[in-house]
Amino acid sequence: MPENDILATIIVPSDTKMPSVAVPDPTTDELTRSVIADKPKRSSARDKLQILKVSVRAIDLRFVDTPILCGHYLGDTIAGAEKEIDRMVNGALSQRERLGVYAYQRGTSAVVLNVRNVADVLRGSCKGAVVVGLGEFGKLSTTDITETVRAGVLRLLLHSHDLTNTIRTNKAQRGLTLSSLLIGQNSNMHISVQDSIDAIVLGVCEANRQYAEATQRLLRVTQLEFIEVYLDTAITAAREVLDVSGRLEKDLRRLDARVEPARQLIRDI
Repeated sequence: MPENDILATIIVPSDTKMPSVAVPDPTTDELTRSVIADKPKRSSARDKLQILKVSVRAIDLRFVDTPILCGHYLGDTIAGAEKEIDRMVNGALSQRERLGVYAYQRGTSAVVLNVRNVADVLRGSCKGAVVVGLGEFGKLSTTDITETVRAGVLRLLLHSHDLTNTIRTNKAQRGLTLSSLLIGQNSNMHISVQDSIDAIVLGVCEANRQYAEATQRLLRVTQLEFIEVYLDTAITAAREVLDVSGRLEKDLRRLDARVEPARQLIRDI
């Protein structure tokens, strides 16, 4: 699949299996170019600064009620954690794989969100999946992770905005919570827990900034929670999150972003 091919989200009710229809989304570049001619709106310093809360939760992913970010290598089957996520969205990922419209190359993604009610919208929760392409196994770098996460989160923001517009609320949605596996950490000996965390955090911040500049909307990912079922890995991740702001200081300054790390591990197992 060409790297700029994009898979649109099909909204899947949590209790109903429905056939999916792929509708092409604008590419990342097209999204940005579509608003270049518009004069940017003035925004306050408070709106310009993006704050991302980052935490680690030791939990079985079956009990997660927010979209889960994970990676998929070219040529792999849907298995392991990705298979469990597929069950949570009623087989929507397997359906896309069979159709040949899945996340394969870096920069491609498959985004599926279950239907939400008003309460879900206001608290930023929604079961779903954001699967990002990792390309060929063994060739993944931290820069690749950042880029593919950025592209995937951009599509999540677009689809979340479209979905929210179908629900009437008295309060505009501004923040999304995104859960994430430690992409690349257990499949690539050159990518550590710290490397994975830094690359994913940076990718989310870059997506938030690009989406805000291109659309002038306030919607963004405001909470990023790494989820891990193995307690020893979760403890390591929680320690690495503590200093993520220092390690990414220059990039965060460039993106007008601030990361607020959780001070301790959240344990649900």
